[in-house]
Amino acid sequence: MNLADSNGVTHSPASCKNSYPARVLYIDALKVVSIFMVILIHTTCNIYAVFSDSWWQYYFLSCLPVFAVPCFFMCSGALVLCKSEPVLVFLRKRVLKLVICLFFYSTLYIFFRKYILSEDIVLSRQVLSIWREQKFHHLWFMYPLISLYLITPFLQILLQKATLEIKKYFVVLMIVVPTIFISLHLVLYAQYTWMPSLYWIFPALGYFVLGYLLHNDLYGYIAGKYKHAVAGALHGLFFVLAITYWSTLYQQKAPSKLYMSADQLPVLIYSVAVFILFQSLENVLEKLSLLVKKGIASVAKVTMGIYALYPLLMHYIGNIDLGFIRATNNLGSGLEILLGTFVYFIASWMLSLGLSKIRYVRVLV
Repeated sequence: MNLADSNGVTHSPASCKNSYPARVLYIDALKVVSIFMVILIHTTCNIYAVFSDSWWQYYFLSCLPVFAVPCFFMCSGALVLCKSEPVLVFLRKRVLKLVICLFFYSTLYIFFRKYILSEDIVLSRQVLSIWREQKFHHLWFMYPLISLYLITPFLQILLQKATLEIKKYFVVLMIVVPTIFISLHLVLYAQYTWMPSLYWIFPALGYFVLGYLLHNDLYGYIAGKYKHAVAGALHGLFFVLAITYWSTLYQQKAPSKLYMSADQLPVLIYSVAVFILFQSLENVLEKLSLLVKKGIASVAKVTMGIYALYPLLMHYIGNIDLGFIRATNNLGSGLEILLGTFVYFIASWMLSLGLSKIRYVRVLV
């Protein structure tokens, strides 16, 4: 098992059963791609509803990044469920940091909404209700993640003692079955199916444990099988595109984003295949130069900061028009939107990297 070297560069383990490296290269690489895709989701989230001669570009760009959020949950599960450390140490290192981030960024965005976006909100009510509702559209992610981390000490013990068969059963029960129900529910417009009300923290818990299972128990079956992973990812993306396109034709308008959410069976297939793809390319990633590995690590270490700050930078940077080329947000061609996503990604990364160098601020990134 390769550990992070003295330069802090990420290396990949074969398994986490016996020990755990400081960083895991394929997970870091997946986190970098996923955070870029999260920003892409929000630079295309409104434009697909605006039909034009180039609507298919927005349709494709809206579907392409839907693996990002499920992969973040799987990465978290792969990383923390392998560890074995005192409960108080884990809570202090993981949960306390997330709670601090949640309250800081929620408060920041409350003031942003009040004084920059001029929303008619009462500051005291908004601050006092942080614990029970998100204060900006992207902060929802922190609530299920905090819940998962709170039960992680229990999950660590259960998973260490459980057989592979029991782990597979848990994943099927918590992610496969409900995604089938919800997908059928939406496709059939709730005429013949319903969602059982027995699932807690769905689909986050299922993805969380699935990441652990793929990383810890099924790694030996996955390593090197990148062709199968590519085929799986393409099939998953095709299913996402197909159901979204079918719904567009059926409703004669852009469908709800529910068809692209993490609780859909096509998104599950797509996301798992992408996760496995990065696992299977581990040997390729290991051959990257030291400089590239350091770059991957520098982005992966501040994904929380990038995630929390990119909406602010999207607002203040706005659309860039250089005459010969534009970088845009929910505006223009597909290429211009991709350039805009790249600009917001780089700006968020640089700001987060700078904040990570400040002693009492680095906890926020």
